[in-house]
Amino acid sequence: MTVNPLPTSDVLEARRMVGLLHEAAFAFSRATRRITAWNTYAQAIFGVSEAQALELDVEALLVPEAPFEATGVLAGPMRLGLRRPDGALVPAQLSFSPLGESPDAMVLAIVRMEEPALQARENLFRSVFERAATGIALTDLKGHFLECNEAFQSLVGFKQRELRHLSFDALSHPTDRVKDSAAFRDLLEGRRDFYDVTQRMVHKEGSVIWIHATLSLVKDAADQPLYCIALVTDITEERHAAQRAAIQLTMTKLLAENPPTNLAIVQVMQAICKTLDWQFGEYWTADDGDLTLRRQVSWQVPGFVATEFTMIGEAVTMNVGEGLPGKVWLERRPAWFSDVLRESNFLRKRMAEQAGIKGALAFPVSSPTGMLGVMVFAYRDFRHPDQNLLDMMAECGAQLGQFIVRKQAERQLKLLGAIVHSSGEAIVGTDLQGTITSWNPSAQRLFGYTAEEAVGKSCVSLFPPDRLEALVEAMDRVRQGGPTPRVELVALSKFGTMHEVWVTPSRITDDGGAAAGFSITVYDVSNR
Repeated sequence: MTVNPLPTSDVLEARRMVGLLHEAAFAFSRATRRITAWNTYAQAIFGVSEAQALELDVEALLVPEAPFEATGVLAGPMRLGLRRPDGALVPAQLSFSPLGESPDAMVLAIVRMEEPALQARENLFRSVFERAATGIALTDLKGHFLECNEAFQSLVGFKQRELRHLSFDALSHPTDRVKDSAAFRDLLEGRRDFYDVTQRMVHKEGSVIWIHATLSLVKDAADQPLYCIALVTDITEERHAAQRAAIQLTMTKLLAENPPTNLAIVQVMQAICKTLDWQFGEYWTADDGDLTLRRQVSWQVPGFVATEFTMIGEAVTMNVGEGLPGKVWLERRPAWFSDVLRESNFLRKRMAEQAGIKGALAFPVSSPTGMLGVMVFAYRDFRHPDQNLLDMMAECGAQLGQFIVRKQAERQLKLLGAIVHSSGEAIVGTDLQGTITSWNPSAQRLFGYTAEEAVGKSCVSLFPPDRLEALVEAMDRVRQGGPTPRVELVALSKFGTMHEVWVTPSRITDDGGAAAGFSITVYDVSNR
């Protein structure tokens, strides 16, 4: 087995210089004439991969053989022919520069095409490559970057010199890294011409971006793959817009199913975390008249290990203005801590650092009458604050607030209904025209009518006509916002019996405070 020696410092320096050049270049040893460095531009011109070139002597590429002096200073440019693997000769001008004085020093060769049409095509390619609005990256067959245009460098935040030490896999989000892609194997083995991939990449500053990439191969004259070319488009905003729409749609569907309040809150947290790939959510609220916030419920993705972070949230309380929940409660608007470790008002820094939490977002859950709670999320990926997401979260908070208020009203109505149903006094509900809309069991016992018989009748049919004037006047005063009176009347039952009663009409209002009907309580005072 042949073991290749490790590159010397001279060879490494030659490779560094050749890699920095934006034109075809290579280096070789003056003593052995063996090629020691080879860049992608030389690869494109000669049709020889770097691995192949490093096995060749320089004479194998040039016609006629260059007049190399062991100790002389090489110069240029000189006209030579480039010998391609298919035997074709292409005229070019080469300049040679020694990288040292010793007999075994490296020699740098820069190649400029002499054929006008070929040079024009090369210039056109270079212009298109550098000015393209789409990110373009050339990599070797293992994904290591060889050349990237300005659009790609701007997309990922790294400069060309930095990218040469990185690979496509190194910039991919850990969750999206694929070590052995069947699609890429098919590409290498000629079973497909290209393939598309949508994934996340990590920007130099740590933020996550979404990209769509189309990968294809550049091949040599023998149809063997030389390197990979990726056309990369930033789809981060489109992805974020789709995530926002998905959250709104999911939330609307969840609340339409009218689950219990706590279950609805947990389901909303779960939907947001799963859609945004966030790890943890919690809901903070305060008791009526209390300015101390307590965590009511929480949810976390399976496998998220942050025991101390979650347990502290369950055990502690926060004052209004204190911590992220208190800040949002006080200011009544969403807040985003993109780096929780740098926020003086984030109270669980140590636990967040242990759990790998990078950022947190919170939004108010409120109704027109005031604050109901604060929903807080924590996540591990770095992400810049997104005003569109903040605005959408504020809308979600208002929507969830309306749901919670409705559930509270439903509980109150259910409780009120239970009270009315079990009341020992007859309670009759009517609309503004006096038509009966509800009827409790005590009303049935007093008047003799079942609820099915009474609903839809006029309440005036329950009393003698000659005694109705006082009741009508009392109901009119109540409808206009006056005090609740007590009217002495006689009740007529279904069976013709009469009972002395006190009648007290009360106004029922709608959400806007306008009169919507009456609740009439009838007290049987026959046995006074």
